[in-house]
Amino acid sequence: MKGYIWNKIGKIIPVESVARPYWSQEYFQAPNTILLKDRLRVFFCSREFASEGQYISRIGFCDFSRDGNFTFLGYSPNPLIELGKPGAFDEFGTYPLSVFADGDLSFGVYGGWTRTLSVPFDVSLGLVVSRDSGVSFQKVLEEPILTKSLDEPFIISSPKLRKFNGVWYLYYIAGEKWKIDNSRMEPVYKIRLATSTDLIHWQRHGEDLIESKLFEEAQASPDVFEFEGAYHMYFCYRETSNTKGIGRGYRIGYAKSDNLYDWIREDSSAGIELGPEAWDSLDISYPHFFTLNQKSFLLYLGNEVGKYFIGFAQLEKL
Repeated sequence: MKGYIWNKIGKIIPVESVARPYWSQEYFQAPNTILLKDRLRVFFCSREFASEGQYISRIGFCDFSRDGNFTFLGYSPNPLIELGKPGAFDEFGTYPLSVFADGDLSFGVYGGWTRTLSVPFDVSLGLVVSRDSGVSFQKVLEEPILTKSLDEPFIISSPKLRKFNGVWYLYYIAGEKWKIDNSRMEPVYKIRLATSTDLIHWQRHGEDLIESKLFEEAQASPDVFEFEGAYHMYFCYRETSNTKGIGRGYRIGYAKSDNLYDWIREDSSAGIELGPEAWDSLDISYPHFFTLNQKSFLLYLGNEVGKYFIGFAQLEKL
């Protein structure tokens, strides 16, 4: 945001010297917070190996004190969302999750993964609800609330659920195509928007929200919030060719809007860059904005899209 910069504090997840639960052995991705009366709850996604030797993504949380010291209070012992039945859209993974606390309920939209033959995976969006502040979630439907369509024929993922003026806004990514990159299929995807009044039926906006600055740019994780009288979006973007090359990983971008639909991209105002330390020197992504004790913070992923750590930064005026 213009006139501000993010001061990197360090790594927040995983918590060093603390034993990790079985579901969180590798990768720490897609951070998302809700503020409770006595703690800050940080949801994130990790991976465990399935019996056939492939990863399965699961969702859990870490709790921290809300006094500003961010004292670690514990992990969730088990994953929060059950995998789908054989053949379901979420049979092989749940990633990522966006949680929004609304009164006594916490609603979540998550990506459900299934495996395919010609491309590595497919993703649709499911809806869950929690009545105990995110300790457990129940599926509202067994079917996805948003999936492929004529206008969005490939993956639907990276949800961010928000509520403004009594209307639900779901920012997400829609795949444009799959392409071959170094003998591997890679998706190209852009940020889009759907709105709803009941969380079940969604009206898609039907247009890409953020203009591209790279050739066949991939965009993800559009975190939207209101700050100082305007709407702001932090997101991440990357190349889709030679994706493993140096300098080809995710960066964090920024856009501004006055109506939640029309966005002006101003990456120079993002206020956060690659870090000097090894863990975030090549790749920063999946930004999440939250406020605590009248201060603003940003969580983000480091190298290899959060394979090692989730980072932590505080907003400061220039």
